[in-house]
Amino acid sequence: DGEGVIPNKAGRILEDHGTVIPGLYTAGWIKRGPTGIIGTNRACSVETVQSLLEDIPSLNPMPKPGAQGLSNIFQNRNVRIVRYPDWQRIDAEEVKRGEPKDKPREKFTRLEEMFAVLG
Repeated sequence: DGEGVIPNKAGRILEDHGTVIPGLYTAGWIKRGPTGIIGTNRACSVETVQSLLEDIPSLNPMPKPGAQGLSNIFQNRNVRIVRYPDWQRIDAEEVKRGEPKDKPREKFTRLEEMFAVLG
C-alpha cells in the first residue's frame, strides 16, 4: 500500500476493495507499520489470533497454496518481495554502516535505500 503495511482489519488481510481474504492474517509491523515495542507487538498478535480463532468455524479445511499463494498475490500487485538472502545483504550493510559510528548497526530508514543495496 506504499506505507509498508498489508491492509487488514483486526489482522484479517483485505483485498484492494476492502473485502476480507478468508484464511490470510498479519501481525506486527507489516500489520500496522514500524511502530511500537515488544508489548505493542504482543497486543497486536493477540488481536490477530483472536480474529483467527473467531474465523475457525468458517475457514475452508482444504489445503492452501501457502507461501506460494501469498507470493502470487504480491506479484499480481507488483509488490517487491524481500527474501531471506536479500535481508541478509541488507543486514550486513546496516552492520557495515554502523562500524564507523561505533554502533552495532545503522538502520536504513527508507525502502529506497534498502532496495539500492539489492540492486
